[in-house]
Amino acid sequence: MKFSYPAIVRFSDCGKSGLAREAAIVNFMQDCSAMQSDSLGIGTDRLLAAGRGWFVIAWNIQIYRKMPANQHIRVWTWAVSYTGIYGDRCMQITDETTGEVYAECRALYVFMNLLTMHPTKVEGELGTGYAVSSALQTVTPCSRKLPPVAGGDKAGTFAVRKHDTDAYGHMNNARYVSYADDYLPDGFDTFRLQVEYRLSARLGDTVHVFTKETGAQFEVEMRRGDGQVFARVLYTKKGEENDKTGRDAGTCDL
Repeated sequence: MKFSYPAIVRFSDCGKSGLAREAAIVNFMQDCSAMQSDSLGIGTDRLLAAGRGWFVIAWNIQIYRKMPANQHIRVWTWAVSYTGIYGDRCMQITDETTGEVYAECRALYVFMNLLTMHPTKVEGELGTGYAVSSALQTVTPCSRKLPPVAGGDKAGTFAVRKHDTDAYGHMNNARYVSYADDYLPDGFDTFRLQVEYRLSARLGDTVHVFTKETGAQFEVEMRRGDGQVFARVLYTKKGEENDKTGRDAGTCDL
């Protein structure tokens, strides 16, 4: 079953270009997923009470055209499949009037036992309460592992603060992308945004950021002090093979 909500791109969602930042796109998408869960009565409050949670572990987002401030949009999401401990989900952002697709993604989730903090089999209403629909044909499934940033430069550090954390007590998924966005070179026009989450950063943790630019790609790796990786973010810029200004309304998969 597909779920959607209308939204407006806010001034605070945009950078100096006047267009939505990559992190804002992630926020729209993850909020839509949470809203669908709440609409079905299996939202965060009920999951927490049952000691369960859906944790996103990977994004594969394609951005055809960034939205300007005050743009009226519609954000869509739907479940695709459940396999073992995993859930596969699709999302799209479209123009509210024309239906043009601005961005779309595949997201991979893992079902967690919050008491043991280990993955657990997807079962019961809390795990499988979403009717599934067909996957997008324009976005490939998420890669569960992105390549390490080898030989990258130490770009900075930051401490996880209260405003970075969410209801599960760890750093919100979009905040990793927000911090990574800060290191993007000026003028980098992102077509694909891939994220792999490996270790949850929590309040007070110090995060060390390493970056590397190679051709059309910009890599960001966030590490703990002992070298363990919190997350990897991989940006691929637009080029001749993917230079689109937006998918036509007629090709929208919804």
